[in-house]
Amino acid sequence: MQIKWLKTALLDLDDEAAYITRNNPRAAALTVKRITQTIELLNQRPLRADLVELRTLEN
Repeated sequence: MQIKWLKTALLDLDDEAAYITRNNPRAAALTVKRITQTIELLNQRPLRADLVELRTLEN
């Protein structure tokens, strides 16, 4: 499975990171990292989507 980012999704992620950075640059970097890691995990193991969704909601 190949996950492709929409341009609007990347722009949204950039906007969200910029917004968070205003108050907490470290939190912004961690947020972007967790989102991209989760997407990569889905890319590597698409059948685990339900587990990723649950883990994301719990954290």
